[in-house]
Amino acid sequence: MKVVRNRLVCENEIMQMCKVIDKKLNVKDRSGHSCLFEIVDTPLMDECVKKLMVSTDKEDYKQVNERIYKFVKKKLKPLKDEDDLKC
Repeated sequence: MKVVRNRLVCENEIMQMCKVIDKKLNVKDRSGHSCLFEIVDTPLMDECVKKLMVSTDKEDYKQVNERIYKFVKKKLKPLKDEDDLKC
């Protein structure tokens, strides 16, 4: 059951992180798209994205900002083993 607990913790962290990112994107999108790469380059965002790819299934993506999902799908590959996931 450890994996399930970790999964839930990660999903909560991801949702919080995505809310912050979404706010930043919405502000910056009016002036340009370069901010997306600034945010994604941060270690915290990198961890968030890795967790997202491992810990959510397709249904959960409906709750995630569409721009983040599309970017993640294009730019990053999912981790192969859930043991790589550290919450």
